[in-house]
Amino acid sequence: MTTASAHTERATVGPMRRCIVSGESRPRSTLLRFAVSDEGTVTPDLGCRLPGRGIWVEPRHESLRVACDRNLFARAARRSVRPAEGLVEMVGDQLQRRCLDLLRMARRADQLVFGHDNVSLAIRATGTGLSQPGVLVTASDASPRAVREADRLAAANADLARVGCLTADELGQPVDRERVVHLLVKPGRLAARFLQEATRLAGMRPEMAQETGRS
Repeated sequence: MTTASAHTERATVGPMRRCIVSGESRPRSTLLRFAVSDEGTVTPDLGCRLPGRGIWVEPRHESLRVACDRNLFARAARRSVRPAEGLVEMVGDQLQRRCLDLLRMARRADQLVFGHDNVSLAIRATGTGLSQPGVLVTASDASPRAVREADRLAAANADLARVGCLTADELGQPVDRERVVHLLVKPGRLAARFLQEATRLAGMRPEMAQETGRS
């Protein structure tokens, strides 16, 4: 098992963009894009669909907070602009919704497994050497015992990434359960897309994210 960020970096290709806070260039799929409205308001464009020149920030809570507090967006835009009210929280909420929507899509496509026993069986049945990893999702508020069990499950397959940036209550929503501790997104395009979004969300939730790992 390797970490989620390692899987993401290994799988990511595409154009590079520069973070306005760190100054580092990274694949744009690993960054957060922002667009400026006609009124001069900076808004999230996480799907990279809004017109105009994008402004890019690494997906870290502290970095986005710095960009807002110092209004680094204005320097990047080369004109007077202002961040939307509650921009940091807005980004976190949008990333959470994108993650949960992808889990719902995975369930409809029969690519989602939940529950400890079902996840364990699915991991043992998954082959190695796959072009795209499966993703083991562990609730961020899971017990230490559940986290250790997730480590054990993930160690059984080198082509498995693990993320832990969603609560058990949140993980229950896509499968119509009150709480879920373990989910598995089977290897494939949906897993790759979910891993990308979950990795970005983890950066916006540093107090919650758990990436193994741990033994």
